[in-house]
Amino acid sequence: MTARTLEYNPPPPVPLSPELLTDVAGRRADNVSWVIVGATLKFDCDALRAAAEADPRFAPALDRARAELTWQAEAAALRRLNRLLDSEDEGVAARAAEAVVKAAAERRRNDTRLAVEKMRAETALAKVAAKRAEADADADPYASLAPEVRKGLESEWKDTLDAWNPLTLRPRVYLWGGQGPVGRGAEPDENDPRVRIVRDDARGVNDPLFWVVPDDKADALLAREPSLR
Repeated sequence: MTARTLEYNPPPPVPLSPELLTDVAGRRADNVSWVIVGATLKFDCDALRAAAEADPRFAPALDRARAELTWQAEAAALRRLNRLLDSEDEGVAARAAEAVVKAAAERRRNDTRLAVEKMRAETALAKVAAKRAEADADADPYASLAPEVRKGLESEWKDTLDAWNPLTLRPRVYLWGGQGPVGRGAEPDENDPRVRIVRDDARGVNDPLFWVVPDDKADALLAREPSLR
């Protein structure tokens, strides 16, 4: 009695090379089983299947291979029908002509449908892009400008802000307590706490916020928050 030796096939290299991926996709599109594909290509069938199905390139490659097989089958059928057009049997020739015309009409309908679907998809994408661009423009008026123009305007805007930035001017600012006179040069009293106006650039230099902060807490806050000035 002779012992039977099972052939061992190694796993395929991962990721699959483009050539191997195309080969596997073509065989699978032709309904060849994974076992036969693995045996033919000398790879473990389970490992080959796992590697192929985990590869994001495999599904598109399989779709292309199936489309190619469909096209080849249709082309072969049309070649056969075209030969039958020259048949001496008028009935056979007429049926062949009818089939050719029907196939051509079906192809035109499919092409039109695909063109319409593509146009609708492109229109929908354009609407989404327009809405996104509009939202970006609302959030940042400089969004659509060239980088160098944007940088120049932001710098100019920043210089303008610095010119009247309360932090740069360092005026004496008090929160009126409602008791003493205001507007007659009178000094604030104990009801008027001293405060400081702090600018927050966290939202961008073109959209600053200003905070009124107690004067005795302003220095610690400025040291802790880098966006404050």
